Amino acid sequence: MRLLAHLYPDHSSPIITVHEALRLQRNYPEEWGGRYFYDLTVLRYLLPIDRGAASTFAYPKDCWVGYGLHSKGIAHELVLNYICNNEIWPVELNGKEYLLKIHAAIDEFFLTDAFTGKTCVVDCHMFLNTWSELYKETTGRLGIEVTHPIWWMKFFKKRALEKFDLTVFELKMLPEWHVADPVNVTPEEIGQLQGKITNYLNSGAKLTCLCKPEFVRI
Repeated sequence: MRLLAHLYPDHSSPIITVHEALRLQRNYPEEWGGRYFYDLTVLRYLLPIDRGAASTFAYPKDCWVGYGLHSKGIAHELVLNYICNNEIWPVELNGKEYLLKIHAAIDEFFLTDAFTGKTCVVDCHMFLNTWSELYKETTGRLGIEVTHPIWWMKFFKKRALEKFDLTVFELKMLPEWHVADPVNVTPEEIGQLQGKITNYLNSGAKLTCLCKPEFVRI
């Protein structure tokens, strides 16, 4: 479930919360009633669903898209927005700097074990360009897990992801990115937070290896 969406089908358009979308529909029904909003990754249609403080965006019924059952917060969505919509990403891993050149990335990707049928969602499923650093080490395919500071949440996800044949890097969110009042946060405040996150990720975000197949040497 998602808390954020673009106002228009354009990645440069303002990002608003589901609560702001619902306010637009209530206050300006002729203009915004029944209007679609657009997800941050590939601009798929979204509709705001009014559940009070627990309101979320959802995909229309005729537009099936797999996604997690619980929103992970505004900052989490903004981090994934950066990762999935950039072609290059400077990172630091094990004290070394690397420049990832991204061919494609999708958020909230379902992994499936071909033998057991069990599934797990990784925050970002990424394919690197063949000339990217870390391409050979990861065979060009990796996951990014954006983790909450609470340690037991990371431990639970790590145990789940270890069952899949995928190298997964962890990106820790900073505590100061937390949005205390998502119901009333303004588009301007979201823009300011997005700027802070972008500056941090542009400067070489530190990654750690959360899990990897035995054959991967990192």
